[in-house]
Amino acid sequence: MQVNSKEVQERMPVSVIVTCMTDAEEVFLQECLASVIHQDHVGEIILCVEQQNSWYPSILQNFADSPITVLVLKLASVGAIRNAAVRCARYDWIAFCDADDYWLPHKLACQCRWQQKYQLDFIGCGHLHVDETGKALYYGFNRHISMPSTWLLRKKLLMEIPFHEENIHGSDGVWWRKVFHRIQKSRVPEVLVHYRVREESVSQASVPKKRKVLFLHLASIPLIRPMLLLFSWLVWQVTKQESYRWYKKWELPKEAPLST
Repeated sequence: MQVNSKEVQERMPVSVIVTCMTDAEEVFLQECLASVIHQDHVGEIILCVEQQNSWYPSILQNFADSPITVLVLKLASVGAIRNAAVRCARYDWIAFCDADDYWLPHKLACQCRWQQKYQLDFIGCGHLHVDETGKALYYGFNRHISMPSTWLLRKKLLMEIPFHEENIHGSDGVWWRKVFHRIQKSRVPEVLVHYRVREESVSQASVPKKRKVLFLHLASIPLIRPMLLLFSWLVWQVTKQESYRWYKKWELPKEAPLST
């Protein structure tokens, strides 16, 4: 199926929500915004910052002509922050990017073409874990769920079923289990996002994050890093697929489809 890229760009403007709620993300925000701004399909960028943040204006000076709206919020759960930004979004499609992550070129273009080809509600993609300096650690497999920084989805999904706001960690996983059987979803089987693993992050207390930090420590061993990267790449090549699998330990019942 041939899709005209210019036509897709005109039909699918995306509201990109960048969450930057801690001072530790200051050193990464410039790279994150630069990776987002130059993407096709970006209609607006909603930058979420904590109300006591005093340093973000100096970074935004480098993006004076970009469609960035700053949303100043009290420190809250990630779910609450994302819900507030979604309510402010102007466009029908939403993408997320944490301020310490960054997108590869054409990330949104690839996902929008994928949506046009398969008529989806949700499009994910592959990701590579990197350290604080951006050096590759290992490939993510994401057979069951993608990291939020890889998501592209319809705004109406998040309006009908918002993130749980009382979960300090894991609101994306709770949301995913709720909608898993109710939406048309797929992932682009390409690595389009670099997900940064660092010890000082909002999700550092979660079990998945602790596992990632363990791999970060292992990768600090010179002989282990290339072996870990090669092994994870081989597994990624063998297991990458377009569909997501329901994790057998998830025990939420199937529900009726969302309204159209």
